[in-house]
Amino acid sequence: MGRAIATGSHFFLLDEPLGALDALVRAELRYELRRLASDLGLTVIHVTHDQEEALSIADRVVVMKRGAVVEVGSPAELYYSPKNIFTENFVGETNLLEGSVVGTNGTDCAVEVKGQRIRIPASAKKVGQRVVVAVRPEFVPLVPAKAEGDEWRGRIKEVAFLGSISRYVVEVGNGLDIIAHIPTIAERREFQVGDDVNVQLRSGEHTLLFDYPEEGLEKETALE
Repeated sequence: MGRAIATGSHFFLLDEPLGALDALVRAELRYELRRLASDLGLTVIHVTHDQEEALSIADRVVVMKRGAVVEVGSPAELYYSPKNIFTENFVGETNLLEGSVVGTNGTDCAVEVKGQRIRIPASAKKVGQRVVVAVRPEFVPLVPAKAEGDEWRGRIKEVAFLGSISRYVVEVGNGLDIIAHIPTIAERREFQVGDDVNVQLRSGEHTLLFDYPEEGLEKETALE
C-alpha cells in the first residue's frame, strides 16, 4: 500500500489483506487501514470473509452469495435491520425461529413458535402464513427459572466464556435451541450446563420477521 500511495493511487482493491495475521495484529491493522483511507481520501474495496472485520472497517458493506450481490447497506443497517434472511444469518450470530402467523390487526401480528406467541410489528402478513422470527443473541435475556410467567422454560445446554460476553445455548423443548449472549459484567450469577432458566424472548425493534423461504430455510441460509 505504501508503494501504491507513493505513486499517487487513490483506488485500492484489497483481497483479504489481513487473513494471514494473528488476531491481535489483525484487529489493530483493520483500524489503521480505516484511518489511512479516511486521512488520505482513498477509495478502498476490501474483500473479507470475517464479518467483524467488515463491520468495523466499512462505510458500506456488500453481502454476496454465489457471486451475486444479496444486499448493500451500512454496517448498522445490515446488522440490525437487514432486508434479506441470508444477510441476517451471515452477518453476526442470530436465532432463526420457524413459526406461523396466528393473528393480525393490520399493524402487527402474533406469531406462534413452538407454542410460544410473539407479537411483532408487521402489516402485510396473513393468518396461517409461515414465517421466520429472527432475534440476535444479545437481545435474549436469561433469568433463573420460575414457575410463573409466559416465558420459555429451558435448560442450559452449552456455555462458552468469550471474554466480554458469555455465550449460552438453551434448549427450550421440542428440539429448539436458542442462543443468548450475556455481557460478563452484567451477570449477577454465572449459569452452568444443566441449569434451568427462563428465556425472555420479547417483541420489539430488535425482533425481525421474514417470509419463510420458498426453497426452505436451510437452503436459503447456506453459504454455497
